Amino acid sequence: MNSPSLKEHRLIITDTYHLCLNAWNAGTPAICITDGNEMAHASLSDKKKEVFYFAHDAQDFLINTDSLKQNSMIKNILPRAKSSNRALVEKIAPIALNKELTTSVLNNIHQQKTSTELAFIHCLKTLIA
Repeated sequence: MNSPSLKEHRLIITDTYHLCLNAWNAGTPAICITDGNEMAHASLSDKKKEVFYFAHDAQDFLINTDSLKQNSMIKNILPRAKSSNRALVEKIAPIALNKELTTSVLNNIHQQKTSTELAFIHCLKTLIA
């Protein structure tokens, strides 16, 4: 069975940095779960998730695990995994499905991508000349 491409999804919810990047690059909003209180001891730290989301003005799509634990509805059902997944989706899906927010983030990512590509090409031309 073939898995659907990221473009075929309306929303991705994950704690995986590269899945977030790939989803946004495919045009699919990605809510990223992070442990924001973590110290950046290694390159695998959650801080790079935060940097990516803040750099693209996408912090509304960044969900800290502490905020989930403090939400009384989710706090009461976290021990029941299937229920907690449903509650999580109900809490955060409206954020990701907000077209104005997602369009803004996608535009920010596209602008940075275009700007970076142009700067890279300029540097290459400078080196070759």
